[in-house]
Amino acid sequence: MPLPQEPFETGRVFTPRVDRYSQITVRTNRYSVPVRLIGKRVRVVLHASHLVVYDQNGEVARHERLIAKAGCRLELDHYLESLDP
Repeated sequence: MPLPQEPFETGRVFTPRVDRYSQITVRTNRYSVPVRLIGKRVRVVLHASHLVVYDQNGEVARHERLIAKAGCRLELDHYLESLDP
């Protein structure tokens, strides 16, 4: 039997809403995303060592996965566009 043509997704998928601080919550941990996504739902694929955030079909953020509960991982670049006059 031949292998399937499409790739098999091995991560767990979530669809959180971006909060007013430009962050999403995935399994009790918070991760930053670009400020332009505030209020929108994004698709997150959680893997064993990292997570990838997509807006529509484009990747918008990638973070090392936090293992401890209630952690926070922020990337300064996600907030820089809010400083543009």
